[in-house]
Parts: sequence; C-alpha cells; structure tokens
Amino acid sequence: MNVTLPKPNTAPPPNVLRGRLWTRAIWVGMIVMLIWATFGTELSVQKFFSGLAESGKLLFGTAERPDSGFFPPDFRRGWQFFEEMILTIKMAIWGTVLAAVVLAAVSGSLRSPGTPTPGEVTAIVASGVACTVVVVTLALASSVRRPHRADLSGPRDAVAPPGALALASLRLAVPTALVGILLGSSLQFGAWWWPLVVALPPLLLCWLSLRRTFARYADPVVRARVVQVVAAG
Repeated sequence: MNVTLPKPNTAPPPNVLRGRLWTRAIWVGMIVMLIWATFGTELSVQKFFSGLAESGKLLFGTAERPDSGFFPPDFRRGWQFFEEMILTIKMAIWGTVLAAVVLAAVSGSLRSPGTPTPGEVTAIVASGVACTVVVVTLALASSVRRPHRADLSGPRDAVAPPGALALASLRLAVPTALVGILLGSSLQFGAWWWPLVVALPPLLLCWLSLRRTFARYADPVVRARVVQVVAAG
C-alpha cells in the first residue's frame, strides 16, 4: 500500500517576506543615496591629486608664506597647535559615537523581525522634522537675543566661548528630547496620524518664534548690536 505524504510547506511566512522586502528596500535606498552623494561631490582622480598638492601646501607652507605650514614645527605656537589637536580629537570622538549610533540603529532595524508599523514610520519622520525645526528656531532666537563674539584666536573660528557652547547644547537637547518623548508616546493611541497631530503644536510655536526673531532682527538697532558683538572678537 502506497501512502502519499503531503508536501511540506517550505514557503516563509508572510511577515518574514515583508521583513526581507523592507531590508532590501533600505539597502537599495542607501545605495541610491551613495550614488547621489558621489555625483554631488564631483569625485574624480584629478581632484584627488590636486587635493594632495593642496595638502602639501598645508604641510610645508606656500612661497608667499613659508612659515604658514606645519613643518618644520614652530614651537613658539606649540600651545596653539596642542589646543587644535585636542579640538580635533573631541570632534573625532563625537563623530565616532554618532556614526556608531546611526550604524546600530540601521543594523537593528535590518535585523528586527517584521516591518515597522505606519505609526512608527510617521513618528520617526515627524520627530526628525520637528526636532530639526526646534533646533534651528532656538539657535536663531538665541543668536539674536544673546549674540557672542567670534573667537578668532585660533585657525578654527569658534562661534562662541566653550562655556556658552556647552550651555547652548543643553538648551537644544532638552526641548528636542521632550519632542521625541511626546511623539513616541503618541504611538500608544494606535492611529498612524497621531504623531502628526502631536507634532503640530511644537511646529506652530516654532513658526511664531521665527516670526518674532526675524521681526526683531529687522530692527536696525538690534542688527547693529549683533554685528558689533560678533565682530568684537
């Protein structure tokens, strides 16, 4: 007696298929962005070698200013070079941390089971837009109300003293964190459009603040004070 067994169903479940499609879509988007960035930067072999020539000028100086290069070293400006080196290390540390965060977020999204819900996608997009607008609004308002002199003591101009920059970072981090928390909490309502509704009040407040900032800067007295303070460095 021959018994015919049913063929096993080897097709992956629908949620796995959707996850694979989402993963491939992300990779295709990253490749398209990379190609777009390549055309935007006009990469070429000629520009690469011309950049090497410019780096030689930076290292050894120019014929007009032979002492403007980094070699031979001038230890009379040693402390200035040391400060710039520390600043470069700080920038490298922050760049590495931010790159690691972005890489972890992308890797985690690629390995997460299933696909993000429409509400989660809406919350991510709304958070990016709202936080960017909040940062720009607060920075513009602060630059008009409390301008700082430009620190021109080193090769890299600083827009404000270090203490003022640290305080400004804190002022920008707190509101954007609150906006992100509010948009994340809006997912509890279930509907995909709730993040858009929650993002409207911060965007409206930013729009009103921008109008006040531009109106204040249109005053010749205020504009002259800002220019005077910034140019005092």
